[in-house]
Amino acid sequence: MKTPLTLKVLEAENAKLKKLLAEAMLDNTMLKDVASKKWERPAQTGSGLNPRRYSYADLI
Repeated sequence: MKTPLTLKVLEAENAKLKKLLAEAMLDNTMLKDVASKKWERPAQTGSGLNPRRYSYADLI
């Protein structure tokens, strides 16, 4: 049987690993979303990117 201290350490490590996994999954989803869109250069007076003209590959 595990001692309460060992169980507490394992629970803390499990929580940390779950957080790391969630962050990695979010990064992966975000990168897939960015890679799937096409981007256009902003106008001289405008700000931001227009997602219609250029692909993500043009930006790198």
